[in-house]
Amino acid sequence: RNQPIYCRILELDPDKFSATCSCRSSDLRGLQPQNSEFDRYFDKSKCQDDDEKDKKLREQRKIVTYFVKRVISHPSFHNVTFKDAERMLQKFEQGEAIIRPSSKSVSHLTVTWKVADGIYQHIDIKEEGKQHQFSLGKTLLIGTE
Repeated sequence: RNQPIYCRILELDPDKFSATCSCRSSDLRGLQPQNSEFDRYFDKSKCQDDDEKDKKLREQRKIVTYFVKRVISHPSFHNVTFKDAERMLQKFEQGEAIIRPSSKSVSHLTVTWKVADGIYQHIDIKEEGKQHQFSLGKTLLIGTE
């Protein structure tokens, strides 16, 4: 009584509301190759779709957005990614902002500001009149202004 039983489901029978299970340690460890035949209710196309989605997600996680770290002395400037900026802004009040490097190029900055809880806007700022790539531009443009 009240003792867990560890097993692997081998077959489901929805008509009888029953399952065939195995408690063999070799089945639980998965050392034997899995049976390639599925029951008649198994949706193979859905499984393939799920596998493709998982593969795409893994590939997207491997892609890292890079930015050049900048030395800008401003209290709102942080060398962080957009996700880190959003995480930081969760603790901030509505309307506060973080200035951060842009992943577009070294001649761009991004301002991420908290519109409301869970809502953030990322504004691209173009720098013009830079002496070298790591300095701050003399003119900062949002759009064409």
